Amino acid sequence: MKRKLLCKLLVLNTLSCSAPAEDRYTQQSQETDVLREFATHYSKGEWASIQALYADSAKIYNNQREKYQTPQEDVDEMAAFASNFSSCGFVQESIETEMVQTDKGEIWVNFWAVWEGTIASNGEKLEMPVHLTAQFVKGKIVKEHAYYNTSEIIEAMVAISVMQTDTTKTP
Repeated sequence: MKRKLLCKLLVLNTLSCSAPAEDRYTQQSQETDVLREFATHYSKGEWASIQALYADSAKIYNNQREKYQTPQEDVDEMAAFASNFSSCGFVQESIETEMVQTDKGEIWVNFWAVWEGTIASNGEKLEMPVHLTAQFVKGKIVKEHAYYNTSEIIEAMVAISVMQTDTTKTP
């Protein structure tokens, strides 16, 4: 009888001391807030604030797996791109984020949103879905993969360029 009681107590003690299940997925975290900050800074053209979200050695892959940009190169490219628009940014209501901790203990945040912009030269409004996935270490982005389709935007810009070229030709 004592042996059974001792075994039960041992089992109960073991169960009560086990660590609680680790939360490996969430939509609310410091890291998800960072990508929401990214979207806000982008919409306001706050390029230095965007760069501050990244580790100096971060690697940013835009629509590719091999060639990456530094945070400075990426911010410069974003600023140059945005200069073609009278307004551009992320539709706040479209933003979805989630943080995942991998089996290796890495922290990654997924970000989905709709980017919209108005072309400065003709007022045409464009939309583009965007997906980012970013790895975080100590609160900073160290690696980012960004996926988006700019074909509609490029097509609109080419059409503007062709129109401008046609109007500058003399008969």
